[in-house]
Amino acid sequence: MDVRWWHTDQNNPGPVELTYDGSGTAVPAAGGGTVPGTGAAFADYLTGYVAQATSLTPTVYAPTVATSNQVAYSFRYFAPWVQDDWKVSQKLTINAGIRYDLNKKPVEDLDRVFWINPNIKGGGLYAANKSIIDEGLGGSLYAYGGEHFPGPAQVKNFAPRVGFAYRPANDDRTVIRAGYGIFYDTAETKEADDGGGYPYGTQNSVQYVNSASLFPTAAVAAPVTSAQLGFLFIQTARTHTPYMQDWQLSVEHEVFPGWKAEVDYLGSKGTHLLGRVWENAPTKWDPANPTPVSARIPYPNIGLILDHFFDFYSNYNALQTKLEHSGRAYSAILSYTYAHSLDDKSSEAGINSITQTLGSQTTTSLRPPTE
Repeated sequence: MDVRWWHTDQNNPGPVELTYDGSGTAVPAAGGGTVPGTGAAFADYLTGYVAQATSLTPTVYAPTVATSNQVAYSFRYFAPWVQDDWKVSQKLTINAGIRYDLNKKPVEDLDRVFWINPNIKGGGLYAANKSIIDEGLGGSLYAYGGEHFPGPAQVKNFAPRVGFAYRPANDDRTVIRAGYGIFYDTAETKEADDGGGYPYGTQNSVQYVNSASLFPTAAVAAPVTSAQLGFLFIQTARTHTPYMQDWQLSVEHEVFPGWKAEVDYLGSKGTHLLGRVWENAPTKWDPANPTPVSARIPYPNIGLILDHFFDFYSNYNALQTKLEHSGRAYSAILSYTYAHSLDDKSSEAGINSITQTLGSQTTTSLRPPTE
């Protein structure tokens, strides 16, 4: 039995960006304003005069900048398994087992979780926290989601494994081995930090202020508007448990005393892998029915949506050969691998045309961009 229970506290506050341009210490002009080029940015810094400040702003639900993008998840994972070896004969041994992975949906301490609500005209969000809906902060863009975390419970994660070792002759010079297994992933913790949604965090930019008054007392929260939904880093309701299928077939033979050769075929296939997608990207342009970009945005009430789909895959196949010698004076290994790998995401955070971490192009084309 594999039992895991863990708690994560992620805090990713956006960095405070302060700009000093010398305007606070510049010489006043006769007709108003200041004389260009007479101030010093470093002097503004020393006096605390900020030309522009951008930061996540505290709210009544996140009273400090440090807590304005905080999430704290609890995870529970149970995996009973059974496995055994069966020596069928002097030549054949079979290894078989099965594992059941119950990966329960995570629960955020304060229900700071949002996901897309396509039933709101123009797009909106489901909120896990019912209190912000009851207090009228959802306006026309939020609705209560009715659960702590979106998506169906993953209760069918059965993972069988089987393998065998067979000696076809009586001289013990040749062994054939093969195996196959399914292996499920655990919760994708890294992609669960979506706590900066309104009213838990809101971006603000002010100009020409003293640094002592940058973060005033949090104002009374008002109903959410599209202005607070300019960028969303959210969960998806289309959850799945990612899993891998691995298989192998190998033949090992003693060529001469002290020398053995081995040929292996390895394969694996990843299913329901997690990847990032710009969900609010415009739909494909149709030359038969040309429309502007603004008319092809799925959710016009919302700006950029960085969502996380379990729709990606990987496929790997390889042929490996090896010649190995073990002797008194020396040991030597000569090996060669020919492999072929295909996938539509090449890293966990790969997205669109960022070539160093390739991901899908858009929601309408999950193929990686061509370099």
